[in-house]
Amino acid sequence: MNLKITINLLFSLLLFSTTGFAQYFTTKNPFSVKKYAQFLEENSKVVNANKYQTLEKVAGKFILKTYNPDKLILTQVMTFKDIELSILDGPYLELYDDGSVWKKGQFFNNATSGVWEFHYPFAGEVQSGEFLDGKKEGSWIRKDSLDRTMRTSSYLAGQLEGELTVFDKEGNVAYKEFYEADELVKTEIQDSLIYKDNRPGAVVLPAMPACKDLTGKARESCREYEYMKYVYGKIKYPNRAVKENIEGTAIVSFLVEKDGSLSNFTVLRGICKDIEKECMRVIKSSPTWIPGQQDGELVRVRYNMPIKFKLE
Repeated sequence: MNLKITINLLFSLLLFSTTGFAQYFTTKNPFSVKKYAQFLEENSKVVNANKYQTLEKVAGKFILKTYNPDKLILTQVMTFKDIELSILDGPYLELYDDGSVWKKGQFFNNATSGVWEFHYPFAGEVQSGEFLDGKKEGSWIRKDSLDRTMRTSSYLAGQLEGELTVFDKEGNVAYKEFYEADELVKTEIQDSLIYKDNRPGAVVLPAMPACKDLTGKARESCREYEYMKYVYGKIKYPNRAVKENIEGTAIVSFLVEKDGSLSNFTVLRGICKDIEKECMRVIKSSPTWIPGQQDGELVRVRYNMPIKFKLE
């Protein structure tokens, strides 16, 4: 079976990471204003700027933009109600280093609100739907790179409620699941082969060695914990990034091969060249993982792993 699975580990944890607030603004840096002029809003007032951020005032709102200072690219746009940058209120955008969207939507009084989109690299998938007071609400859709609907689901106050439908590549219903308060209560199968590949337990994801004997949610929790424990135990905040107060969330993508080794490393989001280099150093030195399986057969699995850099 030549199958490769793509996993966006910790994306749920980091969907709305708001690192990069302007706590390090002291005096406006004229060089930065000039450097990032191409990214500024038309007719905006530049309130402040440092080596990797600009703060603009537009129509009574404050727009904080974050950049990769080495690649000279825009990576994040946040809209605030107040100059203290304590209340997110308005459009929100995060980008990968290639300029493609990571997540896009808006906030209302610090809560995710309205329609949002989340883009998953390599898998070529887009998930979209609405938030109400920070929780998923109503219909959510997942589409592939050809804009074909792969899955629809329904939420009530952040929990699966009602019908979840999975489609085949021709748009036919493969199977349906029915939920009550996030609990699966019934399944209707139209295509047994697609259901076989997607049913609970069909895929056992890779994990670090400490999680070897665990299953289900315990294994998932262990995988995330052990990954974070390893990364944050090894990572070193680069001196230049500390000196220039550079923060953010880097994302490194890699394959876990059938023998548990890691390969095909790619930086989806680097923050700056020193942080990018440090992330690659740590991930490449990772111990061998327990490989992934599907129905007992070893498979390759791609991970998109975030690493958060935050100065205290």
